[in-house]
Amino acid sequence: MTSSASRPDRPATLPRRPLWVRGVRLAALAALGFVAGLGLFNFVVMPALLGHGDDTQVPDVVGRPLAGARRVLEGEGLRVGHVVEEWSGEFPDGFVTAQEPAAMSVVKPGREVRLTVSIGSAGQEVPDLTGTDSRDAQVRLARSGLRAGRLVLAHSETVDKDAVIASDPPARARVESGARIDLLVSLGPRAVTYLLPDLRGRHIDEVSSLLERSGIRLTSRTRDARAAAPGEILEQQPPPGYRIRGGDLVELTIASGRGGWR
Repeated sequence: MTSSASRPDRPATLPRRPLWVRGVRLAALAALGFVAGLGLFNFVVMPALLGHGDDTQVPDVVGRPLAGARRVLEGEGLRVGHVVEEWSGEFPDGFVTAQEPAAMSVVKPGREVRLTVSIGSAGQEVPDLTGTDSRDAQVRLARSGLRAGRLVLAHSETVDKDAVIASDPPARARVESGARIDLLVSLGPRAVTYLLPDLRGRHIDEVSSLLERSGIRLTSRTRDARAAAPGEILEQQPPPGYRIRGGDLVELTIASGRGGWR
């Protein structure tokens, strides 16, 4: 009896995965590699190239008490610089109201951060005195519990003479009760000046209309002069070449048979 040779069993073949599954895996691996490379570039390569590896970000300390703000800044390797105190209606006494550099700024370690700290909401608000007559402005300051300080005079093309241009401290700033407020007061626009021409030999009608349009005031007297036509200007005061401005007075002597002043 012959036995037939048994054939070894073929190994079972696993079903091949669809191509789209392998594509998804390759895409995921590529994305992971890109993110890792980007992080390496941003946090290792770029700081090495630009020398910014030691930079630090300024924390936000506005709204913190000064002592707490100091601890936070020193914890980030920064220092508290110049501290300015001011009145504040928003923050209580001793709390930080502003900082420079601003929060989230990138700076070198050891950088000073300047702070503005509240001294409370007390104090007096400086009234807005712009355009107010300087005498009235001083009265308003006194009624507000403040005092007028220096009066500084300056020409202005937009603010009337004797009116307030600005104050120091400025309007709406908070100051201690009784503080002195300096006022900048207008002298009005700068006066336009003219060189007085030689008016002798010209007729009074021609000259008077010309000068009066420039704001020059005229006064005249007459004198007999046989060689001159009636109305001809014989003398003038101030003399030719004198610098005058609007509102100044020019005296003229006019040829005529009449006497006396007009």
